[in-house]
Amino acid sequence: MTNKSFNKINCYAVLEIPESSSIDEIRRGYREQSKIWHPDVKGGSNEKMILVNYAYETLSDPIKRTAHDRILNSQKQKSHTRGFQKSYTHTKSDSKSTARDQEKYSWPKKDSFDVIYERIRLEIREKAEALKSQRKVQIEELASRLIERFKNTKNARQKAYYIAIALLLLPLIWQSWISVSILFLSWMIAFAFGGFYDFEGYKISYKDKSWKAKIVNFAKQKIDSKIRAEIKELEQKENILRRVEELVQRNSTFDQSEEQVVRRIACAFFIMGYIPINFDRQYRFMKFFDGESYILVRFRHRMGMATNVTYVKRMVENMRLQNIRKGYLFCTPGLSANGEKLAKESHISWYSLASMNDWIEQTISYGYKGPNGDIIQHLERLERFISQISIQISSRTYYKYR
Repeated sequence: MTNKSFNKINCYAVLEIPESSSIDEIRRGYREQSKIWHPDVKGGSNEKMILVNYAYETLSDPIKRTAHDRILNSQKQKSHTRGFQKSYTHTKSDSKSTARDQEKYSWPKKDSFDVIYERIRLEIREKAEALKSQRKVQIEELASRLIERFKNTKNARQKAYYIAIALLLLPLIWQSWISVSILFLSWMIAFAFGGFYDFEGYKISYKDKSWKAKIVNFAKQKIDSKIRAEIKELEQKENILRRVEELVQRNSTFDQSEEQVVRRIACAFFIMGYIPINFDRQYRFMKFFDGESYILVRFRHRMGMATNVTYVKRMVENMRLQNIRKGYLFCTPGLSANGEKLAKESHISWYSLASMNDWIEQTISYGYKGPNGDIIQHLERLERFISQISIQISSRTYYKYR
């Protein structure tokens, strides 16, 4: 099938998903159609599976999806024009129906950062509520420990007093020790029944009859302070995304260092839902995981001649060794004709500096929601990952996050 024939394909129809599908829905559609049409499955079809793979590859790439939708909308407009020429009647109800269809199949109106900010704020609220819901239990547990500690200390002091009385009888045999014994006894009485227990600056007298209530009050203050600090720390996590947004929104240029460009690429894949796994500085590889499959990313940022086919061959070999089916190659000076041919045959999408900027721009505008799961933990992981990329390394280093 030629590229021209592929252009006529409605990828959404192939995967049997709506045009407003998220990346998760695209993956789900791909899995479901693969189970039906894979050649190894009874009743499967190699030709149909080629279409399924093409549809998934197209819709999972922001630039390819944009181009596909542009062609698809153009075909719809031509079809609508032909239909209008055949019938000049156009009722009000038809307009409403068309508007509903456009709304149903339109792309998300929010950009990716809007969606991820909403996820973070929702997660912060949920975690804050969870912390507050545990307040009573935490207070009871802390108060119980502190009460036990207070009682043990008080009992120990009283035992010391009784031991002192027993020891006092011995010196009484010698009258010369009577005065010393009285002083020692007085000190022990003061030790046993007087004094304070210091709870981190919060002092409670051993003679205080309301000591238990005061300990509970101290526990409340302690837990409330801890919860406020944890909620404040959670709220600060939004700043990580602000730093990522600032990094990604800035177009890459040849004046920037390779580390700056690579950090931007890593953040773009994070937006698409990929978690960074490892980074190989010497051979310029990054590996990502979306919860179901791995992708391999290779990069080269420099001015000069186009990257040759050897650079692509090493990537193909690494993909084969790690059993990775999808790869992305970012060669800012461009790729040679042979390199481009091999990349296409090996399911490697490649980008020059200009097309990379377009790809990231489309990634931002599409409305991706980032990786599934705990978005705050994923952001912290991304921050650690890109901070490692910024380190200047002279020999091969392999960073792993598990």
